[in-house]
Amino acid sequence: MKEISGSRFSMACNTSWGIVNFRGNLIRQLKSAGAEVITFSPEDGHSKILSQAADSWTPVKVDGRGANPVSDYWTMRSFQRFYKESRPDLALHYTIKPVIYGTMAARRAGIPVLNVVTGLGSAFIKENWLTLAAKWLYRYALSGAEPVAFLNQDDREFFAENRIVPTSSSVLLPGEGIDLERFKAEPLPGKQKGQCRFLYAGRLLKDKGLRELVAAFKSMARPGVELTILGIKDRTNPSALDDSEISSWKDVEGLTLIPATDDVRPFIRDHHVLVLPSYREGLPRIILEAMAMERPVLATDVVGCRDLVEEGQNGWLCRPRDADDLAAKMALAVAEGGVDMQSKGARGRTLVAERYSDEAVWNVYEKLILEKLNYGA
Repeated sequence: MKEISGSRFSMACNTSWGIVNFRGNLIRQLKSAGAEVITFSPEDGHSKILSQAADSWTPVKVDGRGANPVSDYWTMRSFQRFYKESRPDLALHYTIKPVIYGTMAARRAGIPVLNVVTGLGSAFIKENWLTLAAKWLYRYALSGAEPVAFLNQDDREFFAENRIVPTSSSVLLPGEGIDLERFKAEPLPGKQKGQCRFLYAGRLLKDKGLRELVAAFKSMARPGVELTILGIKDRTNPSALDDSEISSWKDVEGLTLIPATDDVRPFIRDHHVLVLPSYREGLPRIILEAMAMERPVLATDVVGCRDLVEEGQNGWLCRPRDADDLAAKMALAVAEGGVDMQSKGARGRTLVAERYSDEAVWNVYEKLILEKLNYGA
């Protein structure tokens, strides 16, 4: 894309991990087109990787545990300094606080922005004063910052209904992009009826439904049924589980706890079903990765998950916050034969290939970026 060659793009998120894992492909696409990519995120275990993947990385403190006016003020000041010094041609923002405070700072610096609402997060799972504050801040920050990209139709409609961003000023982005060569179709491990290996891979949060998952597994535990929790600790999240509770799961027969990894593919390959009993999502990348590798998915019937999982076709849907219903759907997977399960997995990969590949996502980004840079608007 010759129009962006020589342009400078900034990318901001509430974790370095989020940029590396979800936007690494976008960084490579921009750099291959001759653009410079600078990044701005809190320091974590992936910051060094990010500094190597992008042209530069600058640390920022983002308090993810709620609304602290003092810390949020300094977050916005950090964005102001960053934009004053770096002067990107276009600023890309992901997750709630970079979207809100990054947009405010960019507006003051006269820098165009492209905001991606990756999900509504814990502030919107239960309506309270924090929800009202978040709505007001979104409304203020995003006024005049269109178009805004969303990962699912529910969130897009929510913003329109709450007069934050009208539908006419928003666009759907088909996820974060899946590399279909990297996440290749894999044959299902040998499976007999009565056997099943379930995999959860993600952050160790209450909002991910992990308490319900462990309770459901305990209620149906039997020889041949296993659960692996591949967990990422996120201490900045208000929904983070305590270490003591997580450690207690080590005593559950058939349950295996494994620390975070940068390559989830071997774990998807060795399991029959991915399970994600989350309370709310944007568009879960882990589901797309599992489907790309032809694994059926058991997820909750909530925003984000139901965009991808179709009951009986490529997986199963259960009620959120309902350990009994989750156990019942897990039992269906246990009872299913390998041939039927492989068919579900194949349908999942077809869906990803048709709608959520790297190419599909880049096509949308390309159009949005050119419009923001005043090419072909």
